[in-house]
Amino acid sequence: MKKLSILTCSIFFLVMLSACGQSVTTNQVSSQTAQKAYSAAAELLTSVKTTQAFSEEQIPSEDVEAILKAGINAPSAMNTQPWHFSVVTDKDVLEKISGDMSGGMPGGAPPKGAVPPKDASKPQGTPPQGEADKVPSNPPPGTGMPKSGVKKAGIADAPLVIIISCKEGSQFDAGLACQNMAAEAQLLEYGSKILTSPTIALNSSKQAEYKKLLGTPDDHTFVAALLVGKASSSDDKVDSVSSASVRNSFSDMVTYVKP
Repeated sequence: MKKLSILTCSIFFLVMLSACGQSVTTNQVSSQTAQKAYSAAAELLTSVKTTQAFSEEQIPSEDVEAILKAGINAPSAMNTQPWHFSVVTDKDVLEKISGDMSGGMPGGAPPKGAVPPKDASKPQGTPPQGEADKVPSNPPPGTGMPKSGVKKAGIADAPLVIIISCKEGSQFDAGLACQNMAAEAQLLEYGSKILTSPTIALNSSKQAEYKKLLGTPDDHTFVAALLVGKASSSDDKVDSVSSASVRNSFSDMVTYVKP
């Protein structure tokens, strides 16, 4: 009996040591994985590119849901969650919005919250008359000017568009939700582009029509559209200058207030 007890204890200790060793190894692997994930996310936030050309590849429903959950879980003042997301994959609806944008503001003053462009009578992205030939073929970095012949993606050019609306005064919260979804899309290896220009059409005199079409709450105003999809394989169509736009200098944008 004594020998059996000693043997039992020995086996117990061996199992415990083995478990401890396995735990250390698992923790080390988990730590390394977490560090890699952090590095990838940090790089994403500092080098993300605005996609200017999307492929027609459709996005799986599980990825769409993951992107939406990122928006739903964004922070908001007093946790009011004052946003709504309309998920649009219907090309006809997107073409309708694009057409209303190109046609300029419909008759009548825009509702509260609409911000008209400098010249709403011209299609978005169209240079003034006589200026089309003046676009330089090699624009300097950071100018935001596209290369000659490169068309910037519009609302009807992506396979998925999430239209964000919110209650009046909650635009900042809606912006956080939009950014969360854009980041999640990038982490899932999709391209993304945030547009506010479609709100010219969405908040126009046709606002009620669009709210019904998009299932938007009556007390909401449209604030942005998030374009999502696989980036085109054409490298020269990623961002306006084929890379992430040059940022202003750190010292010009940041002020430290120290004791």
